[in-house]
Amino acid sequence: MLALRGARLAAAAAPRGGALQRAAAAPRCSLSTTTGKAWEPPKAKVAPSSKRLDAISASIFGTLPSTNVRSGNKVLRKKLKGPLLADYYFDQSGVDIDVVGREILSGWMNDREARRKNQLEILRRRGKGPPKKGMGKRSGKK
Repeated sequence: MLALRGARLAAAAAPRGGALQRAAAAPRCSLSTTTGKAWEPPKAKVAPSSKRLDAISASIFGTLPSTNVRSGNKVLRKKLKGPLLADYYFDQSGVDIDVVGREILSGWMNDREARRKNQLEILRRRGKGPPKKGMGKRSGKK
């Protein structure tokens, strides 16, 4: 029985003499007809190594390689605040804003002066304000 099975397998594996099998059995041409060089299969592109890939990405995106060490790069990447603060605050060129305001407007007062005058007015209405000049505590002692 085993001999019969082996014979069937050998018959199935034997070539039948078709055109396709003859073409496959023919030797390949070793020279290219256009260039005259020996034919070689195309080489597969090798994937870049991890270190090389990190170097390439660092040059493209401007990042530092991750070494799990604090580098301060996060702070350096942030947008600078200097120009924003300079635009927000008054120009500190040495000229006082109160001097400029008094030159432009006759009744100019800064916030501190305005609050002080307002508070004095409230106290005077209640009778608790400062006395007029010459009417203080010492004027009655003489």
